[in-house]
Amino acid sequence: MSTIKQSIRFLPLLALASALSGASLACTANIPVIGRTITPSPTITPTVTNTPTATRTFTPTKTPTPLPTAVAALDWPILMYDTFDNNRYGWRTGSLNDAWLKGTFSISQGKYQIALTAQQPVFYTIFPNLKPLTDFYLAVDVLKASGSTDANYGLYFRAAGLTGYYFFHNTNEKIYGVDLLLKDEWISKKSPVASGKINYGRANRIAVLVKGSRFVFYINGEEIHSMTDAILPRGQAALALTLFAAGDTVDIEVDNFEVRALG
Repeated sequence: MSTIKQSIRFLPLLALASALSGASLACTANIPVIGRTITPSPTITPTVTNTPTATRTFTPTKTPTPLPTAVAALDWPILMYDTFDNNRYGWRTGSLNDAWLKGTFSISQGKYQIALTAQQPVFYTIFPNLKPLTDFYLAVDVLKASGSTDANYGLYFRAAGLTGYYFFHNTNEKIYGVDLLLKDEWISKKSPVASGKINYGRANRIAVLVKGSRFVFYINGEEIHSMTDAILPRGQAALALTLFAAGDTVDIEVDNFEVRALG
């Protein structure tokens, strides 16, 4: 298994109780988080000290997806374009079975496949070998093949260790939202809302453009939300998902993970 940074943030029983009482599970921002980071293995450690290494320049084997019209003029250089023909960026692969999650990670037929079952409520992130970013365009194709209705997944960015991070999430019910975790407290930056831009049962390309304090979010090449926020100026980017209850499952396929960045 590649040496990469992974983190799990554990959702306490309060989140599960809220779910059982009928609260909206699509809203990650309603879930308290215990600020603890571990490597995804049976051995718990309070922090992860290994840091993803910077990626090397390469020529993609597939043609990168054109930037949405609204940002095409930026013409930012491609820092990473992963078509998952191999594992050059050190994504996690293999099996996982611990107190919080069990499942598998694999790269097959040009896709990154993630199939997980929660042992208890959990927020989980998966990092490639990529340096921290300030101004960037981040995009990925994601297909939820199966899984619990409320399981959400998406882009995790400007992650600054335990200080916080942003999470642009989608569900299979055509709902998206944007959350900020700041010092173990969830802050909703865009409350979960339905969007006809999200394809049901097909892959969706989700993207975010970040320049300074300006954020613009896209689904399938169309702008769906923008905001200004200067709390976290720089950090790492990754994939992330949330399973809200023990027994919840998610099976997703990921392709064309793209990063364009200035400097």
